[in-house]
Amino acid sequence: MAATRTIWEILWDYDPNALVVLDKELRIKIINPAFIKLFNIGNAESILGQKIEDFFLDTSLFERVKEKNEIIRNHRVYFAKYGVTASVVIFPILEVDMIAAIIIDITSEIEKEEKHRKIRLKAAEQVQEVVENQMKVAQEIASILGETVAETKAQLIKLKEIISQE
Repeated sequence: MAATRTIWEILWDYDPNALVVLDKELRIKIINPAFIKLFNIGNAESILGQKIEDFFLDTSLFERVKEKNEIIRNHRVYFAKYGVTASVVIFPILEVDMIAAIIIDITSEIEKEEKHRKIRLKAAEQVQEVVENQMKVAQEIASILGETVAETKAQLIKLKEIISQE
């Protein structure tokens, strides 16, 4: 049996991205193992024939592809129910009047970006805190220096008066 499988069938099974093919009514016709894993589906047969809106709450992109034969590239979608952020490519398969979608899980990349953003924000806050502390110290030093200069001036004036009286 394995010898009769084409490279495309093997690729379909091994592609790490979730793949789905829909009919013109936007019903699921075919999914790959990565789709099953990404959406935590018990078995493929249980969702075949279901509307894609069960996974994509907003089906407007699929409608656009269906109506205009447009290709949607790198559209970011958040699947709240599954805690997954994905980059989605949706395109028509004109020869069979179907629509295909490639769903690339970018959740870990988004989490890394968010982690780096938080680190940068914290670093900026720490820099601001250091600058504010340095300004406060500089103002305190200037204040003390001003008092010292004023006291020194007063003492020197007194000393000058004492010397000039003699």
